[in-house]
Amino acid sequence: MSLSESIPFLFILWLFGVVVSDLKSRKVYNLWIILGILVWIFGVIYYKASLLDSFVALLVISAVLMPFYMLGWMGAGDVKFGVVVGAWLGMSSGLLVMWLGGSVLAGGHALYLCLLYTSDAADDSLR
Repeated sequence: MSLSESIPFLFILWLFGVVVSDLKSRKVYNLWIILGILVWIFGVIYYKASLLDSFVALLVISAVLMPFYMLGWMGAGDVKFGVVVGAWLGMSSGLLVMWLGGSVLAGGHALYLCLLYTSDAADDSLR
């Protein structure tokens, strides 16, 4: 595997690690965030990517997600995760992909919870 192939692989591996950690403990540990930042820095240096694009995305995502954290609707780890992913993807096209993907996943999760609680209520009414 060449270096140009290993950086996206490390990013996907990092995403998988964060998801598993979040599902198991309902937390995104700072170690995962630090690893994501280190791999992002390595990718920026290797690909000679635009730091300005990454920092703009980082600031936009921080500004959008911080109110949700302050209202208690989102955890700090989720905000940090969003910021790192935003830095990875940048403002140009990646941010749109992140918003759309997050919306689809959130909608699927909400639908799952609705079906779960509806079936639990139906089971309770039969007793």
